[in-house]
Amino acid sequence: MTHETSQWPKKSDRICVVGAGAGGLHLSYLLSAMGYENIVVLEKSARIGGKSYTYTDDDGVDHEHGTCYSSNDYVEVKEWLARYQLDDYVPALQEGHQGQQVWEHINQNPTTFREYAIQTARKAGAGGFLGFLDFVVGLSVIRGLKKYIRLHKEILGTYEGQLPPQPSKEVLRELRRPFSEWLKKHDLEHLIPVFFLTHTTQGYGPLEDIPVFYAFVWNTPRMIEGYINTLRGRDDSGFEIVLSGWQRLWERMADEGRFELRLNADVTAVKRTESAVEVTIDGADTPEIFDYIVLACPLKNFLAALDASDKEREILGALSCYHFSTTVFRSVQGHVSQFLFDRWFDNVDAAKPFAVVAQRLTAQADHPEIGNNDPDAVEARVAYQFSTRHIPIEEQDRKFEEHYEQFDARDVEILNRYRTEYFWRFDADGLEAGYPWQLQALQGHNRTLYTGGSCCFESVNDIVSYNRWLLRQMGLDAPQVKDLPPWQPKADKG
Repeated sequence: MTHETSQWPKKSDRICVVGAGAGGLHLSYLLSAMGYENIVVLEKSARIGGKSYTYTDDDGVDHEHGTCYSSNDYVEVKEWLARYQLDDYVPALQEGHQGQQVWEHINQNPTTFREYAIQTARKAGAGGFLGFLDFVVGLSVIRGLKKYIRLHKEILGTYEGQLPPQPSKEVLRELRRPFSEWLKKHDLEHLIPVFFLTHTTQGYGPLEDIPVFYAFVWNTPRMIEGYINTLRGRDDSGFEIVLSGWQRLWERMADEGRFELRLNADVTAVKRTESAVEVTIDGADTPEIFDYIVLACPLKNFLAALDASDKEREILGALSCYHFSTTVFRSVQGHVSQFLFDRWFDNVDAAKPFAVVAQRLTAQADHPEIGNNDPDAVEARVAYQFSTRHIPIEEQDRKFEEHYEQFDARDVEILNRYRTEYFWRFDADGLEAGYPWQLQALQGHNRTLYTGGSCCFESVNDIVSYNRWLLRQMGLDAPQVKDLPPWQPKADKG
């Protein structure tokens, strides 16, 4: 397979989209809204949504296995949620029983999110000789965050979307260094606890390992301004929990979109020629013929099925990921102070693969009074396990069991479990080589588009933003959410 100049799909083309996660469904919807009428979305699993996976238990409570939050960066995503009447939110960083409590160590008493931020910033030197005063520590952190925003803009400039234009070689050398090292270089060491909260605990990597570039992509100036509002005690940080379930967003988009969707359709081979794309689906006798293909799946994993060029193998083969395992379970939890989220920050450690880093008492979001209930009540929660490397499944499950034995939980019953590869990214060498932008340069070659979390960043906001960029490269003026015809629930359609 040799690369040609970009050739964008025509409206008359039969287009195959591999993957019915956020990237594949959002792009398929917008293309169909612009008159592309022959789109087939192939999903190898039995459901849509990808890492937006909402499990509903027997009591009707929704538990998020994947996508959990929105931030004030999620402008278009929130417009979609409003369109589909899914815009019921609870602030994710508020105080009280709908907020978060932090267990720095499992055998110590927990503290609130805000108290933890102040305490750890104080230990890192925030506030200087007046660091014994909480408001001084808070002001020191706020000043540091404002300096971070200024440096972010100086280094990357102001740009549209989430993925910035390719920086110079000199800037890329700066952005490849570990983020904690960069913070120390700029006298922002006291912000390490803050970014541990905003970045590492979201599954985006240890600060001593993750390159500055990815920290910048996620911790945008707009998002950090929301965090500053949190430190000031305001409720408009933009960090919110979607009560209606993230998977329903993509289900409604798929229901409304004018494209064909096939579940349990595992693509085992792709052969691209100058005139067509042959797609082999597991169980089919012969390949299906398409004019164009969109890869909206984990790109490195898909290399086994793709007739990849040397350049594709070089770029896509350089991707790596972290790992998550989430478990919905019932148990007697046993501790008195019940919050929406419990977080065990000492478990967010590369030396502790698949340790339980957080749990969510999902019903708390709708019913804050649960926090005053009997601590011996049987309740359903979702537990989150994170790892920088893969370990055998049996060992992952044993880590879960050991955690809750140590936490004195009783009568643990597993309801549902989900394992996923998370946060596909390039290492420091791949960034310095410019692989995110070399992948952009391949868009449209060999009748192929690439989208989804492997192309940009894991969050649904970044995926949606990347699709908008891709459509602009194709010369398409895709409709904004507000310009779409009013949505009608399926039962109301004629």
